[in-house]
Amino acid sequence: MSARSRKLKARWVVLAVVVACVAGLAPFIREIYLAAAIQNAIARNVEITLNDTSYESVPKVLDEVIQKSVEWYGEWTHASSNQRELYYYRITTPFRAGRLRNLGIYDPKNFDERLGDVIRRCRGLQSVEVLDWGGWGSPPTPPESSWRSLCEALRTLPRLHTLGIGSEELTDAALAPLAGHPTLRTITMERVPMSITPESARTFASIPHLKELILGEPSRTTEEVWTEAAIARFRAALPGVSVTIPK
Repeated sequence: MSARSRKLKARWVVLAVVVACVAGLAPFIREIYLAAAIQNAIARNVEITLNDTSYESVPKVLDEVIQKSVEWYGEWTHASSNQRELYYYRITTPFRAGRLRNLGIYDPKNFDERLGDVIRRCRGLQSVEVLDWGGWGSPPTPPESSWRSLCEALRTLPRLHTLGIGSEELTDAALAPLAGHPTLRTITMERVPMSITPESARTFASIPHLKELILGEPSRTTEEVWTEAAIARFRAALPGVSVTIPK
């Protein structure tokens, strides 16, 4: 083999190693990007859980490197302690549970269609919880249109089996896009006063594998429609579902 041939072969080997490294890192980079995109789509992004598992699953040496890098970057950009925690959380997400499977968003104050756009790309999501309590002199809760956009995105997730969702702006119309979801089994809405009415039974009844539905206290705008007769009709419309209603 000539010197030229050996040099050419060495270049191909190097190229193959580089391609293999990039291919190996691509899934990690993708999950970090998705974690960052979710955080950036929410007005109040300090209460978000991504793959809510132990940080101990991150290799100790790597964890130390990530922490030092985040601290250095935080000092360089004058980032707050909350922002530094967000940076650390997004970087360690794929190490804690690989592909993004569980997502929790609490008291976001506001979000728009960007959140739905990101969620559509998180095809491995199995459990999602989005709750907004509002009040306390804080910025307005996400409007009905934002909740409808979110439900449209959730409807596209092929592995989603558990959903926790709640806001006083979550109406029957906002919830309607969930109709016919092929994999949902559990929906909980008990932690936030709800603005849905008994008419929402049509949406829930169309979800073929729904087994458990936990509702919360009605909001001030809907409490009058949740009469005993309405609740009885609501239960009758969902014969195969375990329905919990506090009233």
